[in-house]
Parts: sequence; C-alpha cells; structure tokens
Amino acid sequence: MGGYPIASGEAKDSFRRTTAFTPWIMSEVHEMVPYETGKEVMKGMLKARAEGMKR
Repeated sequence: MGGYPIASGEAKDSFRRTTAFTPWIMSEVHEMVPYETGKEVMKGMLKARAEGMKR
C-alpha cells in the first residue's frame, strides 16, 4: 500500500509530522521551492560563483 500526501508548511514541521509514524511507516519527503524564490537563489549562487572565478 502507498500514497502521496501533499502538505504545505516549514520543512521542520513536515519532518516532525512524518517521523511521528516511524518505524511503522517509512516516508520520503521532497521539498518544493516556489519558482521566484528558486530563481533568486540560483541567480545569487551563479553570481557568487562567477565572482569567485575572477580571482
């Protein structure tokens, strides 16, 4: 038996909810990041990497 629940909230809250049922239920959590947030993080990372290559 299996399933795919979808929940929103902080990562620590999701972790707390899923580990409450261990060892009876094994879970795998995949966190999704909003597009705009991910885009800004990637831009910052690539900019820092490019600056590091200049040295």
